[in-house]
Amino acid sequence: MLPQNDSNLKVRDIKFSYKPKAVVSSKHKATFIWNEINENKLSFGVTSNVNINNDFLKIRKKINFPVNFTEEYKQYTLPTNFIDINEVINDKAHEIVQGEDDMYSAVFNIAEFVRGNIKYDLNTITVKAVQKSSWVYFNKKGVCDEITNLFISMLRSAGIPARFVSGTVYSNIDDTWGNHGWAEVYFPDYGWMPFDVTFGQYGWVDPSHLKLSETFDSGEDSIEYNWRSRDTDLRMDPLTLTTNLNKLGNKFNSLFDIKISTLEDNKFGFGSYVPIEITVTNLNDYYLSTNIVLTKAPGLIDKNFKNILLKPKETKTYYFIGKLQDNLNGDFEYTGDIEAKESFGTNSFFNILIGKNYKIFSFLEIKSIIEKLDKRETKQISPSLNLNCKTEKESYYSDEDITIECKVKNKGNTLLKDVEICFKNKCSKVESLGINKEETIIFKTKNEKKISILAESDDLIARDNLEVEIIEVPNVFVSGISNPILNYKENINLSFTLNTDVKSYNTTILVNNKLFYLNDVNGAKEISFNTNGKELLKGLNVNVVYYDVKGNKYDKDFNFDIKINNLPLYLRIFKIITFSR
Repeated sequence: MLPQNDSNLKVRDIKFSYKPKAVVSSKHKATFIWNEINENKLSFGVTSNVNINNDFLKIRKKINFPVNFTEEYKQYTLPTNFIDINEVINDKAHEIVQGEDDMYSAVFNIAEFVRGNIKYDLNTITVKAVQKSSWVYFNKKGVCDEITNLFISMLRSAGIPARFVSGTVYSNIDDTWGNHGWAEVYFPDYGWMPFDVTFGQYGWVDPSHLKLSETFDSGEDSIEYNWRSRDTDLRMDPLTLTTNLNKLGNKFNSLFDIKISTLEDNKFGFGSYVPIEITVTNLNDYYLSTNIVLTKAPGLIDKNFKNILLKPKETKTYYFIGKLQDNLNGDFEYTGDIEAKESFGTNSFFNILIGKNYKIFSFLEIKSIIEKLDKRETKQISPSLNLNCKTEKESYYSDEDITIECKVKNKGNTLLKDVEICFKNKCSKVESLGINKEETIIFKTKNEKKISILAESDDLIARDNLEVEIIEVPNVFVSGISNPILNYKENINLSFTLNTDVKSYNTTILVNNKLFYLNDVNGAKEISFNTNGKELLKGLNVNVVYYDVKGNKYDKDFNFDIKINNLPLYLRIFKIITFSR
């Protein structure tokens, strides 16, 4: 086998080594020929440098399924010795893709079935000998070759061309490179796309995948020995493959946007079940698959990951259920972090509060909420149900109540029953909405930049999304004052830091009658000035005047005691008299 040029891999050079001298030919494979041998040991090797481009084919439009392929690709839909097809595999493949009209979705669904039902198991006999797809389907276990065999068999059963790829890949489990097998699937007008079911990488593979060959069947030998002689026996040592990383490339920019919430408030009681909602948006104009992993969360009821496929610019929501500890100390309130990450590196965080006085949700309550949300995905968006929402103003302060007025109207010719209008998990029900009738619903919230409202009946759904400008009031405070001790006549350079969590505008500071004009402050700003003990007898007085982004004025005073030593006699007497009174 030799490294193969494709859309991602470019071979820079190939060098052959041999002892004794051999005749070498190379195309897709390297062939070493010794015509006359006077030694009892032969050795050969191949060294190659390659560049991996961290990119993939981009499918921007739906490919209708099923597809009529030309004869060139129909051969990749036929069974082989190890990639066999029996009745059970054929029926299951057809069951998975039944009703699907999008080829990418069909391939993704088959990949997910195989990944979810076949256990990767290094303790099986498949480590040393490749097993057929039918064996893998029955035994529900295997290594990368067998998992890929079954995936290809099911694709071919559904009339989708696929082939077997052999190569090497990096594993962060033991920080080594090893032999690996994955699949390539043919998409008309685009070409062959990699699908590594073992790694959960669909339509792309990470750049540690070094492709060495592609074949109809997984059982084809990677090395073959032939010899003609008399009274000679040939003993072969194992073939070794060594891979080294020479240089890292650039990382991907964010391909997805991820947001985490908990459906309810972020406050939960001890032992409560927690609904975790993860909303993922594909930022690209092409299909893209990724793996969402919850890296921090309460004890999860099921797996901590989901493989997902998003169409161009599509947004989807996924749900997990966690459970909090119930043996916590009731004298304390706790915080918990939820973190999600996807395969290309984008992550998101969410914080929850845990206390004995907060609501405890049962598993059945959370499951019911999630089932209801999942059902929404199947409902039809129809002009018969109209939803129009608005806020009183375009901008609000972060601590200010936002009033949302929603009008829901029946524009169809059928009476609508039990229409729910929901903001987050707060819902109001209109039991009967007649033809051309309208109802008004009011919601209140705070500090929400993006507001999503929906109205739904048994079969219909309508949504309205609002964006509100949230104005953050700058929180200004002074730090870095260490209450210095100085003498009455001593001159010093005194400094402190003015801090703002949000940008303040037209900021001025008056420090013991010294005026500083800072203009805009965002973060920390150090203030330094010369003074002496005489000027600090009454302490350090800092007055800060500043404005928010809307031009509203704020005024804050900060006072710090300063100890002055070696006061003149008359001042010491004055202080004693003042104290006596």
